[in-house]
Amino acid sequence: MPCWSIHLGVCKEVNKKLKLDKDLVLFGSILPDFLDRSYSHYYDGYLPDFDLFFNEYKDNINNPLIVGYYIHLLTDYFYNDFIYNKSFIYKDNKLIGIKLLNGDIIDSNDFHQCRRIKHDDFKNYGNYLIDNNGVEYPNDVDKIYKSVKELNINMDKDMIKERIDYFNKDDYLNYNSYNGYKLYDKKTYDKLYKDCINYVIDKINNIDL
Repeated sequence: MPCWSIHLGVCKEVNKKLKLDKDLVLFGSILPDFLDRSYSHYYDGYLPDFDLFFNEYKDNINNPLIVGYYIHLLTDYFYNDFIYNKSFIYKDNKLIGIKLLNGDIIDSNDFHQCRRIKHDDFKNYGNYLIDNNGVEYPNDVDKIYKSVKELNINMDKDMIKERIDYFNKDDYLNYNSYNGYKLYDKKTYDKLYKDCINYVIDKINNIDL
């Protein structure tokens, strides 16, 4: 999955078209990562089943928080489908490694290790978005809590505040990749980011908001 700054950046750009409540749609775009992953991402294998989510929440699909959640799942699907097919290496349908930008291959059948490399490279691009004003953050705790409560999502006000406050902490803003591995150059990431935004907009245009 992409890092939170990529999720927030994609959502910001998509919301330029949708013009939904900023606090709710932005918080929704990171909400799945604050919940139990065994159900919050609607995984079908390693990719989220966003149609399953939509069918469950179609009666609330006009809620900006739910739209943000949907944007998160679409973004996860787009990025992970690209990475798993382009950089992860398989043999007999089993993971055997990951290919780096310089052509080196890290031999590993450990999905979590390969995913950690992916996450760290994502975060480096996310830092670029932060540095270039590509990211906005949700702020209104009371408004978000009211929406979360109406949707019967198990999250109290203190937890929401804690998550929002985290984005202003140095350990988030100054995070750097611990391993130095690079999967893609900036040109590739720029294209991936723009293509993802267009993908999400196209998907949302197919539903009745």
